[in-house]
Amino acid sequence: MLDSKAGRCARSAWTRGFPMHRCLALLLLATGVWACGSDPAGGKEEPRDAGDAGEIPFICLGDDDCPLGLACVAGDCKARPDAGGGEPADASTGCLKDEDCEDLRYSCSLTSFRCVRVPGRCLDGRDCEVGYRCDLARHQCLVSQDAGVEPECLEGELRGCGTSKVGQCRYGVQTCAGGTFGECFGALEPSPELCDGLDNDCDGAVDEGFDLNSDPRNCGHCGNVCERPHALTSCEEGRCRMGPCVQGWVDLNGDPADGCEYACVPTNGGVEVCDSLDNDCNGVIDDGVCAPQVTCPGNQTVGPNSDLTLVTNASSTTGRPITCAWSVVSRPATSNGAFTSTTCNSTRYFADVVGLHQLRFTVTDSAGVSSSCDTQITVNAVGDLWVELTWDRPNDMDLHLQHPNAGDSHLAASWSASAGPYDCYYSNKTPSWDAAGTADDPSLDRDDRTGQGPENIRIDTPSTTHAYTIGVHMYNNLAGSVEATVKLYCGNVLMTTERRVFSSVKDLWVVGRVQFRSDRTCTYTRDGFVLNKP
Repeated sequence: MLDSKAGRCARSAWTRGFPMHRCLALLLLATGVWACGSDPAGGKEEPRDAGDAGEIPFICLGDDDCPLGLACVAGDCKARPDAGGGEPADASTGCLKDEDCEDLRYSCSLTSFRCVRVPGRCLDGRDCEVGYRCDLARHQCLVSQDAGVEPECLEGELRGCGTSKVGQCRYGVQTCAGGTFGECFGALEPSPELCDGLDNDCDGAVDEGFDLNSDPRNCGHCGNVCERPHALTSCEEGRCRMGPCVQGWVDLNGDPADGCEYACVPTNGGVEVCDSLDNDCNGVIDDGVCAPQVTCPGNQTVGPNSDLTLVTNASSTTGRPITCAWSVVSRPATSNGAFTSTTCNSTRYFADVVGLHQLRFTVTDSAGVSSSCDTQITVNAVGDLWVELTWDRPNDMDLHLQHPNAGDSHLAASWSASAGPYDCYYSNKTPSWDAAGTADDPSLDRDDRTGQGPENIRIDTPSTTHAYTIGVHMYNNLAGSVEATVKLYCGNVLMTTERRVFSSVKDLWVVGRVQFRSDRTCTYTRDGFVLNKP
């Protein structure tokens, strides 16, 4: 079929039914420079140079052998008369497929294996004849709807476009293609105004329409959003304000910085019941209900310096663990009584000075729910004459009660051992005075050497024939200056309270004198003299 020596297509190929143009293709592939043509009727075959720009005869038998847009005319591929474009111009470029050609206007001929200009194909309007336009989507010359009308613009011509260059807006540019201007590139058009310090709608005004005094999205300044966790907010006079909490949240701490921080939904109508829930959303579970059960001892009346055992009972209605504690609600200011050995069943309390001691027993469970009860201890003076001494810091202070037989109370020799039996104090606690028996004799019931008192001296039935002189001595100084307080009771009635600050060791303060009447009342005369008693 192919005579490689002669570089020709053998005649027998045609007569055997092998299409001559197929032979031509094989020959071109084999040599790269030869193309064969032949008369189908049996004419002589002639070689042709592949670079010849002239027409190649007998290269097709039908339109199917030609590229798109060409027709087989007299054995040669030629342009269709109605293609809408100029005459095809064959390129001299060899090819095997369309992609080997210069651009979309060319197609690779499967007969000549050269790039052939396809009439009707275009890149822009310049590739089409008058009355046609280039369809850029398909790159085909199509009949123009406005054929005969002058084009809008010259190909490649540029012009400005856009609406404004005020504010954020910018002009763009359009390019002429196919007789018309295309899309506007680079233009920035007006947009809805935002609160951002820019003129978005290009009207020459910045951030118009935004009220910084009341806009919760831009409160006080752009972008300042009024937000509080789980709370409604508003903007008032340029400041964010927190409103009500959203459902299911409570502002428990009153701090707007964290909004409504406590997650709680009221239950049982907001009335607290014993159900391990915070029904009223006040932050406390079962407050006031479901509390521990407590029982306090009954109120008592005792004498001074009584060491009491207070028996209690405590339990939890929920089975939660409990802790117990005692505290002082109120008592005389001079009292220093303390609780010791405290459990949930009992405690000990030292009821020291005359007056009312109100004490509280509190039981708290592990959920923080507490119950309390109170008990009152009334401490009464003992005897018709009761003198009580306390001081404000630990020290050694001494209480004295002087009989007139001791001598002049302003003399040091009339006090302590120098007075013989007529000074009742720590070394002479229960002297015998006046009538027989002990009813009119004094008694120092308590001497405190290192604490804050109290010390007391009492007489059950004082003499009405003479007065008694009260004195206070700083025996030692352990704490610098010390304030001493003396209370005088006649028939359990407080007659006077005297105070003095001591700063010198061995000072003796002559407080005053008390005179009893037959009706158990008394009179008191202040003295205030101070002497040094070694």
